[in-house]
Amino acid sequence: MKVSARLLQEYLAGRITIEQFHDNSTGKNLFEHWLKMGHVIGDARFESAGVDEDDDYVILEFRRDPAAAEFT
Repeated sequence: MKVSARLLQEYLAGRITIEQFHDNSTGKNLFEHWLKMGHVIGDARFESAGVDEDDDYVILEFRRDPAAAEFT
């Protein structure tokens, strides 16, 4: 998942709602989607957008975790 670092910080700081966060990214809660599929955050890193851009990105990689999946 690639998300605006500024948007994520605004959400974590309580300046925007979860609905505003999702409206500005994909429109749905991807964290819930991945967790429901049994994936958890396995790695996180930053990606610079360059000196001419006013925002960078947070890259989250998900990995399968059987303990997070729904029991079937």
